[in-house]
Amino acid sequence: MEARMGGTCWVGIDSCKRVGKYRGWAVFWHDLSGRYGFADYPDITQLMAEHDAAECLLIDIPIGLPETSQQNAARPDQKLRSRLPGKASSVFNTPCRQAVYARDKQSAKACNLQVLQKSLSEQSLGFTPKIREVDQFLLEQPQYIGRLRESHPEFGFAILNGNKPLVSKKTFPEGLKERTQLLSEYFIQAGQAMTEIENRYPKQLLDDFIDAMVLSVIGRLGMQYGFSTIPQRPVGDSRGIPMEIVYCEPCLK
Repeated sequence: MEARMGGTCWVGIDSCKRVGKYRGWAVFWHDLSGRYGFADYPDITQLMAEHDAAECLLIDIPIGLPETSQQNAARPDQKLRSRLPGKASSVFNTPCRQAVYARDKQSAKACNLQVLQKSLSEQSLGFTPKIREVDQFLLEQPQYIGRLRESHPEFGFAILNGNKPLVSKKTFPEGLKERTQLLSEYFIQAGQAMTEIENRYPKQLLDDFIDAMVLSVIGRLGMQYGFSTIPQRPVGDSRGIPMEIVYCEPCLK
């Protein structure tokens, strides 16, 4: 089921692995009527154009980039790690904006070390092109600042699991099954949707789509119960983009 929906739907977005022709963004959306859809998009501009009317758009990519050590301390990354015991490694260090726009990996590492006194892992470096893509989009189209918001899938799963992180690996069948079953408690079509996704996409992308699905569910719950943020009072970066992780705690309300 892949219906295009308007302003009543909630969209979750995750970076898509490089597998064959797939290298952009994995997206899942649903609405209160039970309709849902999923697709991959080559770039954030096309994605946002097709889902411009959505009520909520949550993405798993750093939004709001530090340009100084002081700004880096205001990023939510460290506080988020403390909320994910056993899964803290799922939160990677956000590169500074200067490193994001560096010409190559070595320059990015050197730049980040100079600005933030920290090097960058291969994981962080691997996400740098996607971080730059989203940052450029927001700087060029500032009307989306505050609409396209950063969230975190593993934190979303932990919230839905009573604030207990899921320690299983979603790249393994049992981890994917555990997450699908958990999502089914909040979105009854989760199992059906994952079966359809499995029939359409390579298995290497299934964890990207389950992450997009949980962000879609968190988006719906947030619109129903209200969003919270890490930190509670987000600080904007030097370009005025909030540095925050958006989530909802329906079980606590």
